[in-house]
Amino acid sequence: MSFYEDYVADGLCCNVCGSYIDGEEPGYPRTCDDCLEYERQEKKKQKQKATGKKIIQKIEKELQNNEINYVLKNEGTEHFHTRRKFDNQLIEFYAYTGKISIVGKIQNARGIKALIKILLGKEEICQNSKTQEE
Repeated sequence: MSFYEDYVADGLCCNVCGSYIDGEEPGYPRTCDDCLEYERQEKKKQKQKATGKKIIQKIEKELQNNEINYVLKNEGTEHFHTRRKFDNQLIEFYAYTGKISIVGKIQNARGIKALIKILLGKEEICQNSKTQEE
């Protein structure tokens, strides 16, 4: 064994990246805080991706059941584009937050059910109610 392998085996150096930990040799391999944090972050990202895929599948199923055409623009943000059938108005939908965005208009309703009502013309779109005071 080399000195480096001894240091890792004794716990003086990290068994993942090889960096010096804290000067103590407990007699067993250890992982430094940076590598542990990186591992936690990677697990969190994997969990978010799995959750995001489930959300996308649910939204796609709802849109297909209502025979609504859509395009998934960004899988990372669950960003969909769709158009209303009666006036071809572009509507953006963010599945993760439920935000519905219509160009030039403020939309307070959120979620897939509200989106479907808007697309099918069963719900009125909120007009921009802000007025400029002079």
